[in-house]
Amino acid sequence: MCVRIMCYAALANIFLVMDRAFVTPESKRRAKMRMAEYVVLDALIGNTDRHHENWGLLRKRIGDRWVGSLAPSFDHASSLGRELLDEKRSRLLMENRVGGYSEKGHGGIYWSTEERRGPSPLGLARNAALEMEEFFQPALEKLRGLEREVLSEIIARVPADWMTPMTRQFALALMCYNLQELQKLLPV
Repeated sequence: MCVRIMCYAALANIFLVMDRAFVTPESKRRAKMRMAEYVVLDALIGNTDRHHENWGLLRKRIGDRWVGSLAPSFDHASSLGRELLDEKRSRLLMENRVGGYSEKGHGGIYWSTEERRGPSPLGLARNAALEMEEFFQPALEKLRGLEREVLSEIIARVPADWMTPMTRQFALALMCYNLQELQKLLPV
């Protein structure tokens, strides 16, 4: 089964697809919670490329029935400021404008079908956390207790020839800003 979403896919429409594609209330809920986790991950890493072709549904036949799930997350290449040159990264860091960079990026999932551009991944997560709390609060809870040191350790695992020192520094600053903003959405 192939479910196609228009380029201007609003999050509510994606959830509507899940309501139509999955049969049981539990399978619908599970798929929506997983998509919420993807949106929160995108916000954390600044992934602006979660458009209509960068998520999908999987299904397989088990006996005489079909079983489906949301596909694992994929294509995170448009994240962590990957399009920036080190000179620009350095300037954003020196001028303390990493947060502005994060807030300005336009994501591939729209909040409403009337928008001409999607909000930043962080903006989408903020809106969704307020409007779709039952799906997004559990995803956000996974960030509770996550700290800079853990993010730094993850970045340190990337091979040295894949990221320059400035790229590493910027990626860490970007994720720390986004993490701080996402953690503001958690209840105290």
